[in-house]
Amino acid sequence: MSRKSTRTVKIVQYTGLDVEEEIIELDMRPSKKRKTNGKRAMADEDFTVISSDDDIVEYAPPSKRTSNTSKPKEKKSKGKKRSSEDSEADDELALTGVSVPHSKTLHNVGKIKPLVGGLLEWFDSVRDTRAMPWRKEYDPSLSDEEKAQRAYEVLVSEIMLQQTQVTTVIPYYNAWLERFPTIKDLAAVTDIEEVNALWKGLGYYRRAKALLEAAKKVVKDYGGRIPKDIAVMEKDVPGVGRYTAGAVGSIAYGVKAPAVDGNVQRLFARLLAIHAQPKKAALDLIGNAATKLVKTTDRPGDLNQAFIELGSTICKPQNPACGSCPLKDGCAAYRLANETRLTTTLEEQAEDTLVDIEDVCNVCEPFPDNGRAVTRFPMKVIKKAQRREASVVTVLQAKSGGQEWVFMAQRPAKVNGKICAGLLAGLWEFPTTDLAEEEPGLPEQLKATRAVVKKAVPNADSKEVLPVVVGDFLHLFSHIRKTYIVLLVTLSLDSLPPAKDDAKWVKPDKVSSMNVGKSSEKVLVGQPFDIVKVRMQSSPPGTYSGMLSCAGGILKNEGPLAFYKGTLSPLLGIGVCVSIQFGAVESTKRWLAKRNVEAGRGGPDGKMLSGVQLVGAGVVAGLSNGVVSGPVEHIRIRLQIQGNENKIYNGPLDAVRKIYRNYGIAGIYKGQAVTLCREAVGYGAYFWAYEKLVQRHMASRGIKREEVSPGYAVLFGAAAGYALWACIYPIDVIKTRMQTDGFAGDSRKYKSTLDCVRKVWRNEGINGFSRGLIPTLIRSPFANGATFVFFELASRALADVDI
Repeated sequence: MSRKSTRTVKIVQYTGLDVEEEIIELDMRPSKKRKTNGKRAMADEDFTVISSDDDIVEYAPPSKRTSNTSKPKEKKSKGKKRSSEDSEADDELALTGVSVPHSKTLHNVGKIKPLVGGLLEWFDSVRDTRAMPWRKEYDPSLSDEEKAQRAYEVLVSEIMLQQTQVTTVIPYYNAWLERFPTIKDLAAVTDIEEVNALWKGLGYYRRAKALLEAAKKVVKDYGGRIPKDIAVMEKDVPGVGRYTAGAVGSIAYGVKAPAVDGNVQRLFARLLAIHAQPKKAALDLIGNAATKLVKTTDRPGDLNQAFIELGSTICKPQNPACGSCPLKDGCAAYRLANETRLTTTLEEQAEDTLVDIEDVCNVCEPFPDNGRAVTRFPMKVIKKAQRREASVVTVLQAKSGGQEWVFMAQRPAKVNGKICAGLLAGLWEFPTTDLAEEEPGLPEQLKATRAVVKKAVPNADSKEVLPVVVGDFLHLFSHIRKTYIVLLVTLSLDSLPPAKDDAKWVKPDKVSSMNVGKSSEKVLVGQPFDIVKVRMQSSPPGTYSGMLSCAGGILKNEGPLAFYKGTLSPLLGIGVCVSIQFGAVESTKRWLAKRNVEAGRGGPDGKMLSGVQLVGAGVVAGLSNGVVSGPVEHIRIRLQIQGNENKIYNGPLDAVRKIYRNYGIAGIYKGQAVTLCREAVGYGAYFWAYEKLVQRHMASRGIKREEVSPGYAVLFGAAAGYALWACIYPIDVIKTRMQTDGFAGDSRKYKSTLDCVRKVWRNEGINGFSRGLIPTLIRSPFANGATFVFFELASRALADVDI
C-alpha cells in the first residue's frame, strides 16, 4: 500500500529571464517610476504571444529566478461575484494572476471530452462563414478516388495557408484548381516557372516548388493518390510535415490524427493551462491531448478544423471572446480566471493553496502575476535580436547588338537535392552576394561584384570592369536586418555570353514577368504610363494630340522598349524610396501616438491619429523621401525624353557622370526645391487619405487593422493615389519642366521655379498644368494599390512571426 505524502508546497512568486543583455528583476510599475540603476527594466512589451505559425521555434529557458517570500499581509478586500451569463464580462477577464504550484491533473482533458459534441455543433454553424472553398462536409461514402481528390484539394489549401491569411489564399486556390484540377495535371508540369507564375503574389515560392514535387512523387510512387498513412505521408511526400499530414489525413480520409498548428497550440495551452516554453514536454502535452480528443469522434477532420477555427476566431492571442467559446466550461485557463475573481486577495489564496509535492506539475513555469488571466497562456517568450547581415547587389548592365540587357540570377531552390527553405528561395534577383562582415569595406564589395561579373562574362576585360557604388539601403526581414549595397557595372559586348541554368540575360520589359520582388515589379508595371506622362509634360504644345497619340508615336518611332527607358534608375532607387517613405511615416506615427497617450487622446494606445497629425506624418515622409527621389527622378526623366537618335546619355550611370562632371552636385539635384514641395504636399495628402479610409472602415466594421482585407487595402491605396495626384499634379508638371530644362546658357528656358510657373501660365494657360494627366490616372491605382497592400501584408507577417 502506497503512502500519500503529506508534504506541501507554498506559493512562491518569482520572475526571471536570461537574455543577451543584462536585465534586472521584472518591475510592474509604470516605466517612469522604475529604478534601473543603469540596467534595462523588463516590461510587458518584452514578451510576445506564441503566433499561429506552423514552425516551432526553440527558445532559451528562463533562469536567475528571484523569490519573494515576504509574510502575507492581514489586510483583506472583498471581491465581487459575476454572473456566468454575462458574456461581455466573460470577454473581459482582466484579472490578477497568481504563481500557484498546481497538480498535473490541471492538464487533463477530462473536462473537455464531454464538450466535443457541442464544439462540432458550433463548427457546423460557422463552417461556411468565411466562405473557404476547400471546406466541405466529410462524406464517408466517397470512393477511394474521390477521397484522393479531396486529399489533393486539402493539401493545396494547407500549403497555401502557411504564413498567409485566408482572404489572400481564396482567389489563388480557385485559380490553382482551375489550372491544375487534379494532382496528375500538376505532376505533368515540366517548367517550374509555369507554377511560379500562378503562385506569383502569394510569396514564399518554395511552397509552390514543394507542391509540384509532392505531385510528381505521389503520381510516380502512389498512382496519383496521396497515401492515407500519416507516417508515410509525412516521410515520403515533399513539403508535408506532421501538421499537414494530420490535416490531410483527417479531413480527406477520416483518419483519427490530430492537426496542431499555431492556433491550436495556443488554444490547448489555454484549455489545459500550460505555462511553459514551447519545447518537447509542453508540446507533448498538447499533442497527446489533441490525439485523445480526436479519437473520441467519428468526425476527426471536422474536429481538427473546429479547433483551428476556434483558435483563429475566438481564442485569439489578444482579447479572446471567452463568452462565445463552446469549450469555456472545460477550459482550465478560464476556470482559473473565475476562481481568481472569487478569491478575496492573492495572499489569502496563497494561504489556502496546498499541493502534494509528488503531484506538482514539473512542466510549467510559475504563472505570471500580469493582470490578464486567460491571456497568461501560452507562456510568453522573448524575441531574439535580429541578425545583422550585409549583401552586395551587383547590377550588371550589358550593351550588345544595339540592345540593353540586364543579368539576373535565381536564388537556389534546392540544396543537396532537398527543397531549400532559405531566404527568398527560388526568386529572381540582381546577383546578390552575402558577406561575412556586417559592415564590409570597399575592397570586399568590389571583390564580390568582380566575382559576379567573372561568372557572367568570363572573358571580360578586367580594365573595363569598373564597379560604381550606387548606394545602400536597409531591408527588414522577420529575423534579419539586411543591408544591401548596390554596385553598378556597365559593359559593351560584341555578343552576350551564354548564361547558366540559374541565371538569365533579360531585357527590361521582361523583368516584370519573372518572379522578382514587389518593389521592382511596381516600377516595371507603371513605367510605360510614366514615360508617356513625362513626354506629354515636357514637349512643346501641339506635339501630341493626346495620350494615345503620344504612346503611338513612341511605339512607331522608337519601338516597344522605349517605354522602359530610364527603368534602371528607379529600379535601384525604388527600394530606398519606399523604405524611406514608410519608415519615416511609421516612425512619426509612433512618436505622435506616444504624445497622444500622454495627452489622453487617440484611444487607449494613442494610435487613432487626427487628420492634422496624419498630414504631418506624411509631410515628414515626403521631405525625407525627396532627398533620394529628386535625383533618381531627374536621371530617369533625362533618359525618358531622349530619342533613339543622337543620344546624350548611354544609361543612368553615364547620365550621372556627365551631369556631375559638367554641373556638379547642383546639376544632379536640379529641380530639387519644387521636388521637395511636391513630396511634402503629396505625401501629406497620400497618407492622410489612406489612414482616414482605414480608420473609417475599422470603425464601421468594428474590426482591428490586421483584419482589414487585402482587397480593401488595394482600394484605399488606389484612392490615396488619386488624392496625391489631385494635390500635386500641377507641381509635378513644373518639376518635370525644371528637370528637362537646360543647365546653362541659351539652353536654359527657366531662371527659377517661379519663372517656370509664370511662363507656363502665360503661354499655355490652365491646360499647361494638366498635360499628361490621363496616363497618370491610369497608372496610379495599380501602383499605389500594390504599394499599400504589400505594406500591410508585410507588416502583418512581421507582427505575427515569433523569432
